[in-house]
Amino acid sequence: MQNKEVKKRPIPKPKYPMEDKRKFIQFPYFLVESVAFNKLNMSCIRILHCMYAHLTWENHEPNKRKPPIWVCTNNGKISLATSTIMKECDIKSKESAFQNRNLLIELGFIRITQEGTYKIAH
Repeated sequence: MQNKEVKKRPIPKPKYPMEDKRKFIQFPYFLVESVAFNKLNMSCIRILHCMYAHLTWENHEPNKRKPPIWVCTNNGKISLATSTIMKECDIKSKESAFQNRNLLIELGFIRITQEGTYKIAH
């Protein structure tokens, strides 16, 4: 009996803008197990992680005796150019980046509050 080598998919290495490697991204369990999250492809999940990595958080309870209260300081309003998404998420074509972004909008994960123009991101 011959052993056939099974080609495994390579594990993608994220290229997120994280200077501190101790940081992590935590999604609630109900989000990961939802029907909408299971409709996403790997590129959409990378874009979602990239957008989440651009949020800034601050501890509003610096007292060591109390548990920390982390609050998003930019209120979830981020501005990312398509070229930045393509570079950080390792997406080759602009059309693919638009399709994945539109799928995230359609499923309700992100919302565009202001349309971008020339040299200004959405």
